Amino acid sequence: MSHHNRPDRRTAFVCVQNAGRSQMAAAFAEREPDRRKASGRIEVLTSGTQPADRVRGVT
Repeated sequence: MSHHNRPDRRTAFVCVQNAGRSQMAAAFAEREPDRRKASGRIEVLTSGTQPADRVRGVT
């Protein structure tokens, strides 16, 4: 990938397990670039310091 195709910004959401909070934050953030006419300019990442085996279900 050339540097011309890279996003202008990267945003990372990090929590302990990456099984709920950071996933939800990323989902909200991923819909914003289209709403703000910044599609393709922002990359959203999630991570966990001690990643879980699966994403938590809604209860």
